[in-house]
Amino acid sequence: MVDACHKIWPETVWSFTAHNGTLSARWKGTGGLTMPVRYSECVWTQGRLEPRGYRRLFTRKDTKAIWNSVARNWHRDYSPIVRLRRLPEDMIMRGHDGVGQLGVDLFPLKSGRGRRYHLSRGRGGLGPECSTRSILAVR
Repeated sequence: MVDACHKIWPETVWSFTAHNGTLSARWKGTGGLTMPVRYSECVWTQGRLEPRGYRRLFTRKDTKAIWNSVARNWHRDYSPIVRLRRLPEDMIMRGHDGVGQLGVDLFPLKSGRGRRYHLSRGRGGLGPECSTRSILAVR
């Protein structure tokens, strides 16, 4: 897959969402070919909460890389607002850039029938839609 993508778009970068996502990974192709993973998201590999964990954000080898955690099961639509406000800071103190997921899946889309739905509705309360309405309600 890496070889094929490199032929089509040599300067492309990858994203990676998995239980074990890491910072600055590289996908390997054949013959020593590698392509960078610039956006990585994890579920269980957040790391320890450290008082000065944010300093790791300034000492990265790949300054363009983004590493997020989905903070699985840490927030819901009914969570206390203090949890939702503290979650991004907790992730930064673990050396992450924030809470995943990034992109269009943060807010609901409107269907042809006028109903709202989320692209990332997964099992286990994984999607960011678990707290979107609470955050918007505070504004």
